[in-house]
Amino acid sequence: MDINNNQRIKKEYAMNNICLRVLCVVCAAMILCFWTQYACAQEKPPLEFVSEKTPVSFVKTAPFPVVLKALNELSTRLIHKVIIDPAERTSAVGVDIDSLTWRAALELIAAKNNLTLIETDTYILLQSVPTAASAQVQVQPSAPAQQAVPQKPISRSLREINITATFFEADRNTLREMGINWGIFAEKGKTSGSAEQNVVGGRSEKDVGIFELHHSTSTTDIAALMKALETNDAGTVIANPMITVADSRTGRVHIGQDFSLKQRDFAGNVTDVFVSAGIILTVTPTIYQEDTLRFIHLDVKVERSSAIPGTVSTIINKTEANTELLLNDGEKVGIGGLYVTEDNAQRVGIPILKNIPRWFFGLGYLFGYDKVTKSQKELTILLQANIVPTLEERLAGKERKLTDGK
Repeated sequence: MDINNNQRIKKEYAMNNICLRVLCVVCAAMILCFWTQYACAQEKPPLEFVSEKTPVSFVKTAPFPVVLKALNELSTRLIHKVIIDPAERTSAVGVDIDSLTWRAALELIAAKNNLTLIETDTYILLQSVPTAASAQVQVQPSAPAQQAVPQKPISRSLREINITATFFEADRNTLREMGINWGIFAEKGKTSGSAEQNVVGGRSEKDVGIFELHHSTSTTDIAALMKALETNDAGTVIANPMITVADSRTGRVHIGQDFSLKQRDFAGNVTDVFVSAGIILTVTPTIYQEDTLRFIHLDVKVERSSAIPGTVSTIINKTEANTELLLNDGEKVGIGGLYVTEDNAQRVGIPILKNIPRWFFGLGYLFGYDKVTKSQKELTILLQANIVPTLEERLAGKERKLTDGK
């Protein structure tokens, strides 16, 4: 019996020894696997948000495979298209790239190396072109620019346009209660209307929002209505900028702030991209002369935006209006319909008692509550364009004043 017990104990010891060794091997394999994944994660930069404006930079001695690999990563992530080079070039790109977008960098490399880009739904192909055809390929990108209005050269006869803008903001519900409809100014002919606050009894000087409107032509001065609304605390003129823009040039007015977005490029470097938010007005006036009629073609872009920072990303609420207008000298035009919704939270209830904390025997719930109201505000923009006299006309006017003074 003792011999059998010894043999059984030896077998159990051997089995336990084998199980222990197997367990050690499994633990070592798991530790090695985790360490490998951790090392790979440390070497590879985390994928973060990238946009079409992510800048890239290369030196002209960088080889084609390295540059195309970096551009291919951005192209795949942004537009889900791979960049293919059938020739498998190994030479240098031959051009310095300094803070350009990936597409602009690819087009610059293609132009420098006599290549053309063939883009499909799934890939972008780099293809060599003959020298004779290269000139045609380089002319093609300038075709859309010929359709746009070219800038007039700088000369003493170049005119300027004075753009006056009025940004008026009012609560939409208040405008509805007062019966304001901006569409009345788009009607032609004789129109008359009135707006007043709902009152009991006859009119009084203490009533708010009572005024009358007489509209005889389509060029009614909307500024008078804005001034009346502001006087009655129904709206606010938040800005009244005035800029002078040369003929066929672009002017920009920005009322707000610039905020930065942190993003990582293909190499893992953290860069700042600044985005403008607020009220942005961009105008491009062009003067035309047909027979005796002189008018202004006004290309207008209005943007109202606000940024809401978040833990993961930044949300940008944006409202835009793009239009082209034909105006006479000194004519005014209004642009409306730019709405923004705001949430206003306030504590409502019995005065003083409503501010008792909720944890104090629950009295905060008895004497008050939190009320959230949504207010929708409308931004209306009034634009006026005036043609400024030329340098020769202004100089002649000064000389005439000096002559009259003598």
